[in-house]
Amino acid sequence: MLQQTQVPRVLIKWQEWLALFPTEKDVAQASTQQVLLAWKGMGYNNRALRLKACCEHVATHGWPTTPETLEELPGLGKYTAHAIACFAFGKRVPIVDVNVRIVYAPFLGFNVSDEIAWRFAKDVLPHERFYDYNQALFDLGTTIRSGDLSTLPRRWQILYKDIRITKKKSTERLYGGFPMRLYRGALVQYLRDATDHRASLSACKDHLAQKLAPRPLSFIKTVASKLEKDGIVRQDADTVTLAH
Repeated sequence: MLQQTQVPRVLIKWQEWLALFPTEKDVAQASTQQVLLAWKGMGYNNRALRLKACCEHVATHGWPTTPETLEELPGLGKYTAHAIACFAFGKRVPIVDVNVRIVYAPFLGFNVSDEIAWRFAKDVLPHERFYDYNQALFDLGTTIRSGDLSTLPRRWQILYKDIRITKKKSTERLYGGFPMRLYRGALVQYLRDATDHRASLSACKDHLAQKLAPRPLSFIKTVASKLEKDGIVRQDADTVTLAH
């Protein structure tokens, strides 16, 4: 849930999710549609399907506990696998994400390869309280990114005073002024709220025109086809349905 979603929104959804699905087996046994409906408001709906696939694997085979085996689960990259191994299973492993790179920037620079960043993180990882250390890296990185260093010790303020955070400019292709992901999300949300979670393509077209921008019916079909390929919706003639 925390992948590309801010913590305050996740905290609310996390509690709602646990009320519906207390265990991984509950997610595994739920239908795709139930999982997608429960994911409402989170965006990036592929994550819901990957989470279900992870739960299906875990319910059958048990929990992997090392970064290498965790990374074999759907949707888990190196960073997420290492974070779970450390915070859920107490493994002494390094963690590298954007915030951690910022903390290490005075020592490594910003443009080092992933290999160098991970090697450095492993070399400086303490043998004791590594859990607390990794958590502290996140908090320190967040503070540095905020630009307000006043809460840091003076020597740290000097160390990080010249760090400049620049946001990468989006290179997403726009359709009527909006990226494809917003059309995808808007269509899924429309189907969540629709009667029987189903709507005609023409109704979807009208909704997206009101929500985002007018687009031809062929574009709506393309959006639906991409979602169908990902297993999120089904198309039947001129009707789109949230996947079951």
